[in-house]
Amino acid sequence: MVLDYIPHITGIISPMWEGILHALTRCVGVWFAYMAMEAFIHTRNLKNYLIPLWSWAFIMFAVNSLLNALFASKGVMVNNNIFLTLAIGVTMLCVGFPRKEVDQKEKLWRRIGVAGLLIFGCLFTEGGITMLPFLLISYSCRNLLYAFL
Repeated sequence: MVLDYIPHITGIISPMWEGILHALTRCVGVWFAYMAMEAFIHTRNLKNYLIPLWSWAFIMFAVNSLLNALFASKGVMVNNNIFLTLAIGVTMLCVGFPRKEVDQKEKLWRRIGVAGLLIFGCLFTEGGITMLPFLLISYSCRNLLYAFL
């Protein structure tokens, strides 16, 4: 992610390298999502996994809001919050793929909950339109992936 900010330092790289660095850093968010999915699979306590994710999402939201208020006169607007995207993604996995047996009625409500989180996340999170479906697809296809590894 540091490579994303190097072009903002005036004169440090040529414009050609700026595009190359930008292309290289596009995979970072999806890698975070994949690692969040792996952590979801391997964690013993989902509550202890979700609490820090949601806490950092709220902290980052508060800091972004503070920066937006302090620098509004200069036209600064910070909306990035990767923790919120990851928190919503892991929450979708918790709702959609419970670790216990559920009946048909609960499955329906869980699917509705996942759809709601997915729609909200795609509309209001950083990279959610790419990362959240990727989380669901990669979790659903995890056994296929492990077969190739």
